[in-house]
This record gives sequence, C-alpha cells and structure tokens, in this order.
Amino acid sequence: ERINEYFPAGRYSTVPFAPNKGEHPRLLINKETIPQIKENFTKAQNISAYNSFLEDLKVETDGLLPSKGNADNFDTKVLQTIQSYAFQAVMYNDEAYALKAKNAIINFVKSVVPVTTGTNPERKCGDVIYTACLVYDWTYKYWSDAEKEELMASLLSISKLIVDYSDFLNRDKSSVGEWAQGFYGSHGGEGVNLRDFLSLGLAFYD
Repeated sequence: ERINEYFPAGRYSTVPFAPNKGEHPRLLINKETIPQIKENFTKAQNISAYNSFLEDLKVETDGLLPSKGNADNFDTKVLQTIQSYAFQAVMYNDEAYALKAKNAIINFVKSVVPVTTGTNPERKCGDVIYTACLVYDWTYKYWSDAEKEELMASLLSISKLIVDYSDFLNRDKSSVGEWAQGFYGSHGGEGVNLRDFLSLGLAFYD
C-alpha cells in the first residue's frame, strides 16, 4: 500500500512487456534456452558451478528450519540446496526433484524467521523471496491453486517487512535505522527491487 502512495497507477510510463500467461519457466530460463544451458554445463567457465550443483543434489533436506525462538534461523545452504533441486527439475523435467523442491521451499518459507536487525537484513529476506520464486517458476505445473495462493501470501508478507523496515522513500536514517535506502538509487534497487520484487512479479504474473 505504501509503495502505491508514491507510485500511483498512471503516473509513470510502464514497460510494454508482459510474460505469456501460463508459460513457464520464465525466470532466468525458458524452454528455448534449456538445451544451450545443458550444452554449457561443462565448459571451463561453468564447471565449478556445475560441480557445486551436483554436490547439492547429494544433500537431503525437507526445508524445515530448526526453531530458535524469535532469533534468526536463516540457512543459506538449505536454500541453495532447494534451488539446485528445482534446477534439476527444470533442466531434466524431473518430477521427483520438482516435488522435493516444491515441498522443501514451502517448509522453508513457513519455518524461516525473517530478520529485521543487523547489517542489510533485507538481503536474507530477499534471498527467500528470490529462491522461492525460482522454485515456483521452475516447478510451476506441480503447484495446486491453494499452494500458489499460500506461497504468494507468505512472500508478500516478507516483502512488506522489507518495505516497512527499509522505508525506501525516507532518507532520514535516524528514523528507520540501518535499513533506510533509496528504492532505485541504492542497494534497494540493485537487489530488493530489481531482483527480488521483480522476480515475484514475473513468477506470479499468471
């Protein structure tokens, strides 16, 4: 709601582009690029990342994070593993890994405690949004309508945390602490806005 106060519909021109409804994947990957991505797996500049991906597939996780009360329980490795599950699914049309990725990201989003303190906590919140959107997009056909709606609601809740605590449009850091940053011209643009929020909009455009 707060963003709409500053950027009401019709004030600024919009990019004349929209994803084709129902067509997935669309984040980073589409059906036309999959063959080329596979071909490039073992090229010199990609082999390290490819081997890391293969190692991730050996890790078992259900995405549930141990509770630490109200303390930060974010786990980068678990999130990376879930993303690798989804990548395996989209590259090879692998139903088993698609379901593992979907169920794990649902559990992760339900059990993670979004942090609102420390240095740049919006990055962790953004990582959750971004990875969940990749998983959703890459495993789209395995999601029920109810699961889609529940995930969307959870990610919007995390997005609201970022907006509220960052106070993107208030440059007075004394009022909002370390999170204060510009929506386009600061870290808010390079990560939160142009990666995390954009991914959310594109993935759920349908």
